Amino acid sequence: MLEINSAALSARILPEAGGGLAGFDWHGRGESIPLMRRYEPSSNSPGQPIDPNRLACYPLVPWSNRIDNCGFEIDGRWIALTPNREGERWPIHGSGWQRAWQVQLHTASEVRLSLCESSATAYSYLATLHYALHDDALQVDLTVTNKGLATMPFGLGLHPFFPRHGDVRLLAPAPQVWVNDGQSPLPVDCIAVPTSWDFRNERVLPGEGLDHAFPNWTGDAAIHSDVDGVPRSQHGAGGLLDYPHYTRPAEFRGAAVPEVLMGGDHAAVRKWRREQQLRKTLRNRPDLLEGAALSDWDLKVLARLRAEMLS
Repeated sequence: MLEINSAALSARILPEAGGGLAGFDWHGRGESIPLMRRYEPSSNSPGQPIDPNRLACYPLVPWSNRIDNCGFEIDGRWIALTPNREGERWPIHGSGWQRAWQVQLHTASEVRLSLCESSATAYSYLATLHYALHDDALQVDLTVTNKGLATMPFGLGLHPFFPRHGDVRLLAPAPQVWVNDGQSPLPVDCIAVPTSWDFRNERVLPGEGLDHAFPNWTGDAAIHSDVDGVPRSQHGAGGLLDYPHYTRPAEFRGAAVPEVLMGGDHAAVRKWRREQQLRKTLRNRPDLLEGAALSDWDLKVLARLRAEMLS
């Protein structure tokens, strides 16, 4: 187990257990308060592999959620995937959460891990996972690179677990939700969020479980509980929708990766990504712009984009 610390925070990482978090605590009151669920080793099965679903958080790579039909077709090829969790009929959450990651860096406040996966018939990729503690936040960066010769769809994410105390309240702005048919967890229809699932305003969690995907979520969330009085918050794309992501090949089905992303000018890349965030948000969720922190440059770009939409 690797441990990192800042002035008031600590985190514990298990590279051998999917690179997941075993704990993330706050020490601001002279006591240790878990901000995420702590991993507690089982006394009933010593020496057994660690179940990532008992951790505080683990990575989802090279895809997240479930894949129907145990595979998919792309460019005339069938990519077969095997169910990988006991009791699940479908492959779920990729492979990274079930692999041992390699330690590339470990300092007092950060850990960097890597995972290289190779398959002749499915996913070959290189993933990196970076944990860094700042004064008041834990930053987690997850990346994936297609190392195979063929085009493949990729996805990635994080699977956090938070303690639920009493009437915990959640703020997580999303206008829609994918619902299932009641027979399986696979989505069948995208609808407007029902009132009891509408977390665009802070709301007490419903009593029943929720296992659904909420599209057009901003990536920001806040959790409040009166038990320990410590709010938790997650920040994604700064209140805006995310920019496009690209992987190999450089050209696919007539669409090419923008040249700016290939040129090595990091400042130009940052500007391009920010403009894409603004463009996507303006087109799909203009309401998010009202409360977003926008620079003078952002406002000039938005004015140009609005003019383009009207022309």
